[in-house]
Amino acid sequence: MEINFNEQLNEYNEFDEKRIKNSFVSIQDLEKIYPNGVKAVYDFNLDIKHNEFIVIVGPSGCGKTTTLRMIAGLEDISSGGVFVDEELINYKPSKDRKMAMVFQSYALYPQMNVFDNIAFPLKINKFPKVKIDEILKYNNEILELFKNSEISKIIQVLQEIQNKKALKLSQNEHLMMRLKISEGASNVLLEMNIKDFNNFNNEVEAFKNKLSNEILNEKKYLENNNLKVNEQYEFIENGEKVIVYDKLTKNEIKQKVFEAAKILDLGPYLDRLPKELSGGQMQRVALGRAIVKNVPIFLMDEPLSNLDAKLRLSMRSEIVKLHNKIKATTIYVTHDQTEAMTMADRIVVMSKGFIQQIGSPEEVYNHPKNLFVAKFIGSPSINVIEAEYDNGNIFATNEINFKLNEKFISEHNEFYDNKIKIFEEKLENFNTESIEFIRKILSCVINETNVMNFPTKKHKHFKRIRNLINRNKSVEVGIEEKIEANRLLESLKDARNNAHKVYLGIRPENVKVEKFNQNKEYNNAIIVKPTVCELLGADYLIHFDYEGNDFVLKTDPKCDIKTSDLIVINFSYEDMLIFDSITGDIIYE
Repeated sequence: MEINFNEQLNEYNEFDEKRIKNSFVSIQDLEKIYPNGVKAVYDFNLDIKHNEFIVIVGPSGCGKTTTLRMIAGLEDISSGGVFVDEELINYKPSKDRKMAMVFQSYALYPQMNVFDNIAFPLKINKFPKVKIDEILKYNNEILELFKNSEISKIIQVLQEIQNKKALKLSQNEHLMMRLKISEGASNVLLEMNIKDFNNFNNEVEAFKNKLSNEILNEKKYLENNNLKVNEQYEFIENGEKVIVYDKLTKNEIKQKVFEAAKILDLGPYLDRLPKELSGGQMQRVALGRAIVKNVPIFLMDEPLSNLDAKLRLSMRSEIVKLHNKIKATTIYVTHDQTEAMTMADRIVVMSKGFIQQIGSPEEVYNHPKNLFVAKFIGSPSINVIEAEYDNGNIFATNEINFKLNEKFISEHNEFYDNKIKIFEEKLENFNTESIEFIRKILSCVINETNVMNFPTKKHKHFKRIRNLINRNKSVEVGIEEKIEANRLLESLKDARNNAHKVYLGIRPENVKVEKFNQNKEYNNAIIVKPTVCELLGADYLIHFDYEGNDFVLKTDPKCDIKTSDLIVINFSYEDMLIFDSITGDIIYE
């Protein structure tokens, strides 16, 4: 499809120029709508710095792979823009985007050995090179060889290449290795074609005169055509080196493949077919095929999901080491939050097509923005208790209730005041942005916490409306959302001044446990029997039932608690996260 340059320029002007200039990759307002009207990605915004490792994480169907494919150029962008190094790349073919993608399925060619699988992108693509004057460069290199090397050694090497069957390498490679010359110079030397080594000196002189004449003629040609080269024989135009796109030579390809194989420890396997490799080795081949392209951006779509647990663990560290070594910018997609926590510089958490939170692993884990993020990030998952807030008091059960401090009460009131103000503003000018605002809340709350208490029919209705979007984004499509926004607003106003439901979240490592002592009194504690005790090396997980839910705590294996023991569980509200039941957002942390 032919794209009008003015259209691209107009589209460029719609975006935030400051964000574009201050980042290496800037993804702005990215959206994907399929032909049937289903919207897979909503308003995706992310700015990435050089050498950053970004992990997009979320459950199946949240839009993370679709987002990656839009960045790669494998999926059309419905709206929004992707900028790389200040260039809008929406309309660039995927092969021209300076990106390498590693797929979940490895996507190796079964009929090709490891070497050819890694070399494949190098054979079919052209790569930028500085344009050089080959006559000046390589002729001068051979003249320097004759000037500085022993004639006897040159004779010996030229005699060696006469016997092609005895060579382990090609003639070019043999000359390059033995005489330490470039591939271009080896081609020039092969033109000498010595037949009588007894008359070698005369033939050398004649060959040197031939090379010198070619150099003189080339210099005249450059002068007559006003062409300039620098001391390295590179063409210069307007003070800049001239760049051309050309295919790599066989030796350049071989060198790049060997370098990648060395990094990934694939040297012994270069002549093997994919079917002769293990899963981890096939994954390394897929990585090798990506890194030989020497591009600044890696895109990885769940590359470890087909590996066993032990291999996945070792490959995680290998990918991070590779990222640090080649200093690439990596965008990595996974549904495994452990991979996200251990690999990422920053995590992007997605649900139902929306970004729920962006932050470092520590930020996302310790300061989740909503209940979905809190439940999704962390292994084992956060424990959640339904409770009631009333005038500074939290009441969950007879065993768990707290009197909260003035700071929390102030934050609680401020939270609801802000939410009410936002909802009133959205309803006052109800437009496309308002519709998507409500849908984002629904994406977090309805399916992830089930706290909206919809009747069954209405629940199904709201699952449907999240997937129905008019291409023109007309406001009429949002009638149901407007009704829901009013309902939510009324619920928020009621919660601001009256008792209302909240959710308490506590991480397993913050739950305190001890064996029951009948001579001791306990406050804000529950007494239960463990249902399962799991030893995971340095961690000891104790599961127990509470209010019909499976809870888990993490402690030291030295505690010596068994399923036959009676245990005391203590909660402290200072260790708890408190979430609003209406929007799912965090009130207090």
